[in-house]
Amino acid sequence: MPLNRNQIIELIENEVLSAIQNSFKDNLLSVMLYGSILTDSYIPGISDINILIILENVKVQQLENFTKSSYKLIRKHKITPLILSRTEFINSADVFPLEYFDIKEKNRVIYGEDETKNLKITDMNLRHQIESGLRGNLTRLRQAIIASKAKDQVMKGFFKVWIGSILSMFRGLIRLKKETVGNLNHDEIIEKMGKLYDINPEVFKDVFHLRQKGKEVSLKDLTSYVHEELKKLIAIIDKMDFNG
Repeated sequence: MPLNRNQIIELIENEVLSAIQNSFKDNLLSVMLYGSILTDSYIPGISDINILIILENVKVQQLENFTKSSYKLIRKHKITPLILSRTEFINSADVFPLEYFDIKEKNRVIYGEDETKNLKITDMNLRHQIESGLRGNLTRLRQAIIASKAKDQVMKGFFKVWIGSILSMFRGLIRLKKETVGNLNHDEIIEKMGKLYDINPEVFKDVFHLRQKGKEVSLKDLTSYVHEELKKLIAIIDKMDFNG
């Protein structure tokens, strides 16, 4: 039986942290939890557990030491370590503003200091990544429509995976309006994004609810609605200017 959220956090703060400290020794600067493990959306045994490990320098020998001591533990509990040097972390904020905003807004430091306080994330970089992500997801949607041969079950399977990426974009869109995401659940994130950008939230909520058993919608209608609302949203983002 998978461990619950509190049990997982306790495991990480003790057994996993000990393995990290033994592997990276004085090179270790900070260890932080982030992602769904810190929210009510965490699903034991299904959700990944994200750990950010910040080092002074990343050394191959220490990475090898870490995997030798921790591989079984990491695999068993779906732990995904992100290992970066402090310089790499700070200097890549312009490339991954969406991901780093998530870490900055909600994390739990279990060793060292909160390294996100040194991040500089600009609205221009955030907008660029969001637009790129939305355009990419629109392309994926069109490819899925063609590959599905108009079969509802194929599109349903696609949407169940696809919506996760879209929700990440929606969180970024809320932040572009200087609003916080905080502890909003998935429906609340979609609702807030829709209100801020005059986008119909119901179609995206219907897509997310496809993950729930017993939820029935017309896939042909839903696919068409999502396609049109996504085009509309991209047009809005394209016109946003943060160059001053």
